[in-house]
Amino acid sequence: DENTNPFAYSYVFTATKSGYLVAWTTARVYGNPLYVEMFRLKDRQKEIFDRYLPESVKIQTFGDSITDNYWGDQSSWVSYVPDNIKNTILTIVNSAVGGASIGGNGSYNIPHQVMNGYTRDGGTYAQPLDSTADIVVIFAGTNDWSAGQPLDSVKGNLATSFQYIFEHSKAKVVFCTPLQRYNDADQARDTDADGVPINILGMTLRDLCDELINVCKRFSVPVLD
Repeated sequence: DENTNPFAYSYVFTATKSGYLVAWTTARVYGNPLYVEMFRLKDRQKEIFDRYLPESVKIQTFGDSITDNYWGDQSSWVSYVPDNIKNTILTIVNSAVGGASIGGNGSYNIPHQVMNGYTRDGGTYAQPLDSTADIVVIFAGTNDWSAGQPLDSVKGNLATSFQYIFEHSKAKVVFCTPLQRYNDADQARDTDADGVPINILGMTLRDLCDELINVCKRFSVPVLD
């Protein structure tokens, strides 16, 4: 029955020269092998393939240590994405580098990651933008706030990254604002009138997030804040 989803039975398909589509499986139902079935689809083969084959999605991530999985211990959120996306042929390219910022001229800041990738310790390679990526996630900014990167540099580099991605791929881009921070160094910082830590530029992390969101609005990039 061509109206039944054959992938519910773990079928494997192959097209024959005669125009038939042959399906077979090693799965068993009630202890009996499923029958080999043949459908004369002819010109409808592509329609049936498009209807039943799982969607293929490639996600590429750029960012800092929150996204990076340099140690291979699955401590990064990226490692858990496949657990939450079902019925999809999913490819994930993690190009994030711990310690990265958006602004500045570092060899692994966000525009450098996107355009050139990064090699460290003589072998670990984070590849640059994959032009076939369907979704690009940029999750960064916490190190910019901590180090007090000049705001113009941060905003300019984020805009440059967006522009490069749009010019070299058809990917949908999503930006994630930096997480809340809590460590001894941050708690020892000066604070604003509300007692919120500020960096050397006098900015709270919320202030920086709002500036990053404004850049995203200019490029119509969705934000997970």
